[in-house]
Amino acid sequence: MERSAVSNAKTTWWSGTDKALFLLAVTIALFTCAVYVPGLRNGYVYYDDNLYITMNQSITQLDLQFVRWAFTTFQVYNWQPLTWISYALDYALWGMDPFGYHLTNVILHGANTVLVMLLVARLFSSAWQRGSIGAYPRERMLITAGITGLLFGIHPLHVESVAWLGERKDVLYAFFYLLALLSYLSYAVATSRGRRFRSYTACLLLFACSAMSKAMAVTLPALFLLLDFFPLRRITGSRKELLRVLVLEKAPFFLISALVSLLAFSAQRLGGAMQTFEVITLGERILAAARAGWFYLEKMLIPQGLAPFYPTFLPITIEAHDLQVFTAYTVIVLSCLWTARRSFLVTLWSSYFVMLFPALGLVKVGTQAAADRYAYLAILGPLLLIGIGTAIAAEQISKRSSRTRGVLFVLCLGALLSILLTALTVKQIRVWKDDLTLWSREIEVYPYSVPLGYICRADAYSRRGMTEQAIADYSMAVQVDPQNSEAYYKRGKLFYITGKMRLAANDFTQALVFNPGLQEARYYKQVAEESLR
Repeated sequence: MERSAVSNAKTTWWSGTDKALFLLAVTIALFTCAVYVPGLRNGYVYYDDNLYITMNQSITQLDLQFVRWAFTTFQVYNWQPLTWISYALDYALWGMDPFGYHLTNVILHGANTVLVMLLVARLFSSAWQRGSIGAYPRERMLITAGITGLLFGIHPLHVESVAWLGERKDVLYAFFYLLALLSYLSYAVATSRGRRFRSYTACLLLFACSAMSKAMAVTLPALFLLLDFFPLRRITGSRKELLRVLVLEKAPFFLISALVSLLAFSAQRLGGAMQTFEVITLGERILAAARAGWFYLEKMLIPQGLAPFYPTFLPITIEAHDLQVFTAYTVIVLSCLWTARRSFLVTLWSSYFVMLFPALGLVKVGTQAAADRYAYLAILGPLLLIGIGTAIAAEQISKRSSRTRGVLFVLCLGALLSILLTALTVKQIRVWKDDLTLWSREIEVYPYSVPLGYICRADAYSRRGMTEQAIADYSMAVQVDPQNSEAYYKRGKLFYITGKMRLAANDFTQALVFNPGLQEARYYKQVAEESLR
């Protein structure tokens, strides 16, 4: 009888919260979509959008042959069949109108915002049901979920994932990832065998869909283990029970992770993006990973200097900044050990690094040190911490002063965050309007260290027939990186087209010095030299 009363009380708590939570989640999601409305007028950027959409004939026919292609191709050096299918569905609806593709991204991000808030509420509900925490007051839970969802929805760090059509895989994999987490929590607290089976099956299928959208989803099984530790407290009991929870139950998930990781590594290796330990040592990778972890926290707290491309942290040299990183990590570790609720903080901070692990650089891919898109889901833990802090602060104000002042504190903070983050997010959305605005932003942030910004903006000028501006940017790229064969070659092509054969021959010669395998430069060099004779 007593156990039944407790169960009924918990059901009543969740049911009473459900409607208010749902209304709050929908409201914040609609506000999030409204913030992104200016992005619906954006066009394509020549930064993978061409490879995914505008020059991809495969997505123009949604049939069995296309589905077979989607599941077998390594195009753009990724394995992402559901992402390809999503583009094909957009093409069937919108053709090549970028409005429709942007709309899909915005809707997915709005849906993810709702799921984040439901996930926060379900985490506390599950923790209560498992006896990990005491009663979490209804108002505190709503404030926690609301602030976390608001920050997730309109944070400018998420603009790259939403406004960049070539990054559809981010919002898509996150959608299935969050649904899989909700299914897992339902499975973990379910009492009937039928409900457990349905929740487990749904969780497995949703995880597979997430992994087929983007390989970063492979972190989900490790996150399940963290949740088993706290708040679900399932890593207890007999050896048989531990075997079931840690091995048998998780085996299908880790098998999918292993297969998807293998496919991802194969695709990246095919593109020549993988860098071996002979090129970058393990010590350099570890220090670079520490810097990357702190980098995203900095951008989350102070979202300034956002750019489409961040230069690599390599080669590694010990800098004063590393002392800040070490100090920050020390504070995090000590806070986990000191606080009475250390299990919660261990799970929270560990989830941040687990979800970020594929992007930390321990397995180094390409030359980019970091990217805003890598933090799309990873910053959920830190955002949740802010949400909890806000809720507790409001509760303390209500106790010491009045409930009205507590409510006023939350409303004022929410309004302030909405105004500040909306302004920053709308400004960042405009960055992704087209090639010129995108790469002008890169040059603004990194004027003397990243030649890519000048090269890509020069390409944009060149496609628009603005030859003089393009040559000027290629020349700046050469100044930033005097050994950049791509800048020499492309500037040489423009000199060749405009009849400046001597300058063209000089540039092709320089391109071949730094990249002897550039056969097109060799051909144009010969033609230019013959015309000078």
